[in-house]
Amino acid sequence: MEICDVTVILTAYKRIDSLRSQIDSLKKQSFLPKEIWLFQDKVNKDYTITLEKSLLDEFDNVFIATDNIGVWGRFDFARKVHTKYVCIFDDDTIPGSRWIENCMENMKKQRGIYGAIGVAVLNSNNYPYSGYCRVGWQRPNSETCMVDFVGHSWFFEKEWLHYMFDEAKDMKKYKYAAEDMSLSYAALLHGINTYVPAHPFSNYDLWGSKPDLGTILGQNNVSLSGNGNDIRMNNAIKELEVKGWNFVYKRDPVYIKKLKRISDKAHRIVVIKKILRLFERDHKTF
Repeated sequence: MEICDVTVILTAYKRIDSLRSQIDSLKKQSFLPKEIWLFQDKVNKDYTITLEKSLLDEFDNVFIATDNIGVWGRFDFARKVHTKYVCIFDDDTIPGSRWIENCMENMKKQRGIYGAIGVAVLNSNNYPYSGYCRVGWQRPNSETCMVDFVGHSWFFEKEWLHYMFDEAKDMKKYKYAAEDMSLSYAALLHGINTYVPAHPFSNYDLWGSKPDLGTILGQNNVSLSGNGNDIRMNNAIKELEVKGWNFVYKRDPVYIKKLKRISDKAHRIVVIKKILRLFERDHKTF
């Protein structure tokens, strides 16, 4: 195992049960992070989250918010890391054992923002309902793909956070959305693209999220994405386009057709695999 110059930031909100699994996964990485930090946001209303001291002791740095800051808070917290790279995880994302290695090796070939799920916009007016294609652990890509922005996990150079908070700071008004878009939008203004590393079906260790766990956790009723955040995302992406976000389909129409083929093919394979698993389960003999 190699210790690399990266700080991982985990997020605690309503869902804290996954923290132990995330820590265990990080300790098994082929490229170990130098430090692991925790950002705990305050939950609104009468809702108390208390983390055990034994769990908090696993972290090199802990920030516990006294007010609800929203999804932007963890990126602001990341500005304090001492390493060249930072890797932020959503609370429903448990990476494969070579995820950091996958990001780091890609970074050596092409500097950029790397994530576990990537979105390429086709029609901003309809996002997130339709009008986009997706690659990553939900629609595995056999090769590294360029996208407009990424989610679930973000791996990038710490210094690029200045772009996000300088040139997209007004997007903080969305509070529970647009941090992922704003990071990539601001970075692109400085010639930095956003990518999803390869997620080969043959090797889940390289994936940004273990698919079975990611699906279960992502559909949990404490997930922000399932609690009325769609309107914020739609408004935010249209605002960023007005600001001049140069989406991939505008920069390279030929490439976006290839990306859509990759996404559609992956979706078909995922569906077939699910059908086969259900068939095997229903016809299993004892």
